[in-house]
Amino acid sequence: MGGSRYAFSCLSPPSWNHCAFVVKFHLTVPKASRGVLGMKVIDAKLMLLSALLTVVALFTAQSYAKIDIKTAVGIWLFDEGKGDAAKDSSENGNDGTLKSDPKWVDGKFGKGLEFDFGAANYVIAPIPHSNSITVVLWAKYKSLPTANSGLFHAQETEDPGGAPATKKVGIWLENSKLLWGRLIQPDGTTMNFPKNESLESDKWYHIALTADENSKKGNLWVDGESVSEVTYNGKLGDFAFAKIGRQGTETWSGVIDEVAVFNQALSKEDIKAIMEGLDRAFAVSPASKLATSWARVKEVIQ
Repeated sequence: MGGSRYAFSCLSPPSWNHCAFVVKFHLTVPKASRGVLGMKVIDAKLMLLSALLTVVALFTAQSYAKIDIKTAVGIWLFDEGKGDAAKDSSENGNDGTLKSDPKWVDGKFGKGLEFDFGAANYVIAPIPHSNSITVVLWAKYKSLPTANSGLFHAQETEDPGGAPATKKVGIWLENSKLLWGRLIQPDGTTMNFPKNESLESDKWYHIALTADENSKKGNLWVDGESVSEVTYNGKLGDFAFAKIGRQGTETWSGVIDEVAVFNQALSKEDIKAIMEGLDRAFAVSPASKLATSWARVKEVIQ
C-alpha cells in the first residue's frame, strides 16, 4: 500500500461540523501474486472499512456528546407516541407518568404531548433535589384560559394541586402572554422572575430556567436568550418531583416537547446547543446514529 495523507480541521463545539475522512491508496501486486488479486482487494477494503469505522466512532462522540449527560437528572423526549408513561432518556430511570390522558401529537421534534386545561392533565416524574438547576423545554399554546398557565413546577410531593409555597421552581405564562416564574428558598422566601417577555399563540418557543448556587442568580431564557433575572441565596427549597404541563392546578393548553432537568446551571452556549434537539446535544440514542453511519460506510465500501 502506498503512502497516505490525513488532514483534519479543528472542531468547535457547540457548533455542528460536517466532517469527511478520505483514504486514498493504491495496490502494488507482484506478478507472482496476481492470481490472488481478488483476495488482496478484499483485504484492502477491510482495512479501509476499519479506518472508516474508527473515524465514525470518534466523530459520533465528538458531534453528539457536547454536554455531560451525567448532569441530566431527567430527559423526556415524549417520542413514545402512545401509552401512559414518558420514558426518561437519561441514565437515571426517572420515567414520567401521564395523568388524565394528555394527547400524543406531533411535537417540535418527533412526537410531543398536548395538554388541555379542561382535562386537567399533566406529567409527573421523580427528580432529585439540587440547589442549582436547569429546566429546558419546547412549548406552544393555543389559549390562556387561566391566570397563569403552567409549563413546569418542581414540588416536594406528588400532589396533583399545589399551593403557591409548594412551587419551589416554576415556569408559567400569564394570561397577558407574559412569561414568568419563581424560585423559593428553604426559608420560604419567594423570588419571582420579572415579566419581561411576551409569547404569541401557535408558535414554538424554546424556554429554559437556570439557577446557579455559585453566582446566586436565576435566569429565564427564550430561544437561547436571557429575558429575565433574579437573585437568590444559593439554596432552593425541597423538591422531589417535576410536574410538566401544569403548575398548581393551572394546566397548560397546548403542546410541550423535549423536556429536561439538570442539576447544574447550563451556559447560554449549552442551551443553544439543546435547542437543536436533545438527541443531538446528548448521545441519548447513539445506537441509531451509529447504525446510520454504518449504512453510509457500507455504501462507500461496496
